[in-house]
Amino acid sequence: MEAKSLAKKTSIIAASELISKLINFASFALLAVWLVPEDYGVFAIAWMAFVAADAFFDLGGGVGFFREEITKNSQSLFNGYILIVASVWVLVQLSLSYVFYLFDRTDVATLVLILAVSLIPRLGIAAATGWWKVNFQTEKMAVLQCVVAIAGAVAAVVSASLGLAFESLAIRFLIGNVTGFFLVLLMQPGLLNYQFDFSVYRRWVGEGFKYSLTTNWGWLVFYYIEQQTILLVFGTASLGIYNYAKKAIEVAMQSMGAVSRTILVPYFIRYSIKLSGVRSKTLIGAIGIVILISIMVPMMHYFERFLSSQWQPIIELISILLYILPANVVFVVLSSYLVANKKYRSFILMEVFNSLLLAFVGLLVYQYDMSISDFCYFMVAVYMLKSVVLLGYLSGRKFRQLDL
Repeated sequence: MEAKSLAKKTSIIAASELISKLINFASFALLAVWLVPEDYGVFAIAWMAFVAADAFFDLGGGVGFFREEITKNSQSLFNGYILIVASVWVLVQLSLSYVFYLFDRTDVATLVLILAVSLIPRLGIAAATGWWKVNFQTEKMAVLQCVVAIAGAVAAVVSASLGLAFESLAIRFLIGNVTGFFLVLLMQPGLLNYQFDFSVYRRWVGEGFKYSLTTNWGWLVFYYIEQQTILLVFGTASLGIYNYAKKAIEVAMQSMGAVSRTILVPYFIRYSIKLSGVRSKTLIGAIGIVILISIMVPMMHYFERFLSSQWQPIIELISILLYILPANVVFVVLSSYLVANKKYRSFILMEVFNSLLLAFVGLLVYQYDMSISDFCYFMVAVYMLKSVVLLGYLSGRKFRQLDL
């Protein structure tokens, strides 16, 4: 693939990710008209039970599939693989919903149940997008993302306006995935054709799970520590406010992650790219983002006058958390290079360090009775430090052999 073609496909994915995430964020923000911080906090608890299914949905088999030679039976084999793993995740989530019900958390149980059902139509979406990734059909992925985002946003707003509170936050995923399922049936013939070969699936998982575990487990543990710290120290309402504020930052972070999974990792796998060039361009981009944020932050406090007292803290939290973005750009791009070159062990060791560091931060916040703003400053510091550590590692001698 030529550099011009890569840039075009990267731009398409980045644009569609940004548009879809902005749509989701707009609906997420608009729901505050009907919802209170406590509702967002309840959803955050349910999401902690669901996030593993979201992150490990295909158990990394998509990456193993990507490394395989494509044949006429490849799509139906991949369809069968997704059907199996999706069924497992649905059963796991239904079980977790029942556990919450037994502990008299019917609010959380309801949300986990809705999210579990949303995985059923996702099996068609995952099968289609896996095939599109193999063939670099970014245009189809872009259309799908935007349509799913619009359908989910409309469903969330309508359900909230009709009196459904925290439930509307989960209904967005259900309606979005149902809409996406019918769309991919039209866009990709053969999605309902299934073949099964467990020897092939073992090979896919054997290769792909390393990638999935490497790229997902670290941030997953990190996420759990982050969410549990806020929940235990500050309470459900503060957890809702924090996640509301961080949602703006996650729009950009999730877009970066999608570009990494869809374009950067496959590109670094297929083509020989010099580390020095990747590193220099990434640092230039990060510096540009720092300058942009420095201009934006003073302007944000103007919007405080439009918020009710219970929502005003989000402006201060957003203005702090925005500085995560430049560090995240460095980490996402360079970690994609690391993973594409199968440096799984190094990546995992760095993620262990990050999680231990955040756990230490949580202990400090609890021990010294710090504010949630202090916690946000610590979060920025942790992101910056992990990017510096990765940059230092890739600059070492042991990695020079990758400059091909």
